Amino acid sequence: MADPAAVEGLKSNAVKALANYLMLESAQKDQRLKQVSNQFYKNESKELNSSSVGSMSSSNSSNSSDSSNSGSNSGSNSGSNI
Repeated sequence: MADPAAVEGLKSNAVKALANYLMLESAQKDQRLKQVSNQFYKNESKELNSSSVGSMSSSNSSNSSDSSNSGSNSGSNSGSNI
């Protein structure tokens, strides 16, 4: 890669991935860290589910009222990864 900004972005992503991996490995051995990690996961899951349910119901209602846009919203909610 010749683009320095892209290289820095990839380095940053690699550091984040390594930090996440090390945290997960440590959480398996440390009971308190495991509890905190589980609680964080539960809170994030609730937040993501509540926000995605609201956006899905609003997009479904707009699709049902205007059939000419069928397929225009396909994949609009697929960008969230955990």
